[in-house]
Amino acid sequence: MENLELDADFWISCVECFEEYGNEGQVLKVGLEIDSNSLIVNCQKHRRTLKLFRLHEEEIDLLPSKCDGCS
Repeated sequence: MENLELDADFWISCVECFEEYGNEGQVLKVGLEIDSNSLIVNCQKHRRTLKLFRLHEEEIDLLPSKCDGCS
């Protein structure tokens, strides 16, 4: 997939990481939960869910059917 040049209005970040490490020390993990059709953003350092997005049901069709080998 090509890199999209988008300018975000807001970035998701962990407040605790920002206070401890600034912009450089954050480790976020993003995943999909198929059963609830949700996008989840977690802070790995603090083991905390930062944001849960409920996706539209039609978006499940956009998920790849298999891994493309991280190409």
